[in-house]
Amino acid sequence: MIDHLWVVEEWLPSIGLNQYKGSFRENLVDGRVLNSLTKKDMERHLGVIERSHQTSLMLGIELLAKFNYNLENLNKKQWYQRRVRGNESSWSVKHTRENLC
Repeated sequence: MIDHLWVVEEWLPSIGLNQYKGSFRENLVDGRVLNSLTKKDMERHLGVIERSHQTSLMLGIELLAKFNYNLENLNKKQWYQRRVRGNESSWSVKHTRENLC
């Protein structure tokens, strides 16, 4: 299960919501809390008022749920995506260079 330190230090910054680190830290929001979090909870307990921020959080939670809140599986997926993106960008640069010459 995901601990509150990972949620605060890794997850929130990865979805661009650093401004909520303090309230998530104070409320010890971990994977179990994320799993049951509602928009009302976000407003009342975490100070997340903006609808777009609530939507970002809910989509991020949905993604975590797809990986059963398992960091090992999530890290494997991120590693794979970085590798694929890296290969695509290097192919794109090489292909563009070949076509220009």
